[in-house]
Amino acid sequence: MKLNKLETALLKVIVEENKQKYPFLEEQLANLIVLNRTFTGVGMYVNFLYTNLNDKEESNIISSSKTLLFPQFEYELTYVLFITNSKMHFLEIVTNEDTLFDNTTNLDDFRLE
Repeated sequence: MKLNKLETALLKVIVEENKQKYPFLEEQLANLIVLNRTFTGVGMYVNFLYTNLNDKEESNIISSSKTLLFPQFEYELTYVLFITNSKMHFLEIVTNEDTLFDNTTNLDDFRLE
């Protein structure tokens, strides 16, 4: 599956803000495929696959300073990118309130500030 508008926007700001420490992430965007999206009720996981990348040993969790907002949520959402063996492993998005975040959430209706 292809990245959706939300995933693309989040990954681009994360990669941009972390390019000094993780320069290899930028080249991965072109080879990134969505394996699956799992909604948890309070957020979602987006798991990735790759084509034509070499394994390295870097693992970490990173994000960006941009605030993720959806009109149906009162508070900002938290998002982090998990890196395993120097590859984008999965993206996690989580609400900071009790409002349901599931497959009925309009993923195209967001702002990054």
